[in-house]
Parts: sequence; C-alpha cells; structure tokens
Amino acid sequence: MPKKYKTIKFLFTPKNPYGNIKIDNKFYYIKINAKLPVFIATTIIKQNSPILENINVIKKEINFKRFYSKPLDKIKKDLIASKIISKNSIITTLNTKKAPLVLRGENVNVTIKSKNITITTTAKALKDGNIGDIINIEMNKRIYKAIVVNKNQVELK
Repeated sequence: MPKKYKTIKFLFTPKNPYGNIKIDNKFYYIKINAKLPVFIATTIIKQNSPILENINVIKKEINFKRFYSKPLDKIKKDLIASKIISKNSIITTLNTKKAPLVLRGENVNVTIKSKNITITTTAKALKDGNIGDIINIEMNKRIYKAIVVNKNQVELK
C-alpha cells in the first residue's frame, strides 16, 4: 500500500448508509452503495395469512437503504403476516410472526386431568396460542383458562 494512504477503521451502522467520518480532525462525507437480497410481496397479504415463497413473495436484490426492521433472509413454512402487507413491500421481522399452534375460533381438543381420571372433549379457542401459553376456551357456554400443549390440544387443570 502506498505511504500516502492510511488504513482506517470505522463503525458502520446498517440503519443509516450515509454519514460523516472524522479522520485526523477532518470530516469526510461517506455514502455506501450496496445491494441487499430481500423478500418482496407480490400481492396484498392479509393479516394471519401464510407467507409462501414463490406464491405471494419473491426474492429480489434492491439497493441498500434505511430499514426500520430487519428484512427476512429466508422464509420459514410456519410464517404468517402479523398485519396487512401491501404489494411491493419488503417482508421484515415486524410484519411477520410464527404461526400459532392454536388459532382463535378453531375447535381444540381439551384434556381434563384429575388424580385418577382423564377426560377428553372439544371446545372453541377464544385466543391464539403457542406451547405453554394460557388461553381462554369456551366449553358448554362457559369460559375456562387452559394451557396449550400441542397443535389444537389444550389442557385444563
């Protein structure tokens, strides 16, 4: 490396690709040009709808710009929209969530355990939930609290 050039190290924040660097008490304006692979919605995706690669989203490289949330680098099978995602929007961690094992309004199998007896029946889930979550269920026109133990299975104690 020629002697007139200096090697510099600086902290780059991906939230803002523009900025100023101070070297030897001199300020330098920087601009970083980069391309980033992201997933973009091809259609309007409604809340709680599944996000499926090559069906309602495509992978595309875009010019790096300011992001308010981290763009997803891969689409998992159990991913759903946490809010309405408009067409041509970037799929991020803020507008997606993992699909719950129990969906509100679905019928779930309820296991009622006592010391020597176990009863299994069905009820309507009044809330979404994943394993370990306590949700409300409606059974025989009464509301109970139950713990989610598996897909469409809850336990009442």
